[in-house]
Amino acid sequence: MAPFEALYGRKCRTPPISEKKRWRSRARLKEAQSRRRVMPMARRRELSFEEGDSVYLKVSPIRGTKRFRIKGKLAPRYIGPYKVVRRIGKVAYKLELP
Repeated sequence: MAPFEALYGRKCRTPPISEKKRWRSRARLKEAQSRRRVMPMARRRELSFEEGDSVYLKVSPIRGTKRFRIKGKLAPRYIGPYKVVRRIGKVAYKLELP
């Protein structure tokens, strides 16, 4: 049962759409989706670090917790800088933490 049907007790009546309009809207939707998929890849750049480089560590915000005695939007997003000790994997690094 659809939410509309549960609320109003009848099926939702929508105006009829021709096959040509339906086909055109699907084609435009696929085109928009492909553009959205390509854009982040065009802006992305590969990062690699060497031993001894200084990097900042991104701290994920956890809802309802205080970080560095600051809660919410004012808490720092990145902490550091930390030195890279060695490379563990393709995108993983061991850092010299305090």
